[in-house]
Amino acid sequence: MNRLKNPVKKSRAGRPKPAKKRYRFGLHEILKMLEMNEAKLIIIARNIMKVEDKGGFDEYVIKIVELARKEKIPVIFSMTKYQLGFISLKSGFSTSIIGVMDIHGVIPEVKELEDLVEEKRSEFYESTKPLHYLLKENPFIDQSRLTYDSEE
Repeated sequence: MNRLKNPVKKSRAGRPKPAKKRYRFGLHEILKMLEMNEAKLIIIARNIMKVEDKGGFDEYVIKIVELARKEKIPVIFSMTKYQLGFISLKSGFSTSIIGVMDIHGVIPEVKELEDLVEEKRSEFYESTKPLHYLLKENPFIDQSRLTYDSEE
């Protein structure tokens, strides 16, 4: 009887729910994801253009990196804009940033990626130790990992 009263319920019965989006791309979308605590992983292209004007690209990327660090969300600078566009199924387009919301099914791979990134970051900070005083003002550098022993 209920099926007759509500035909929408009848038509949807037996059909799976549409899949939730696993990722989004674009600066504004990623900022929204971070503000709503939906992001699990952020991937930023390594060849993003530099726009230092007020409200420019750099300002958005810095804000994204700061929000992600605050929420302890991994941020990975990898691939080119075209490669990110290709893996986001927007073949032929380029994208500067991808935010992953759902990592179910790939959790071991994400953990392995996080470990590899942490290892490479440690190598970077160790190899650039004599230059840490030059990195003081860089917003993309985790300031807590810098040592200023060798200022000259």
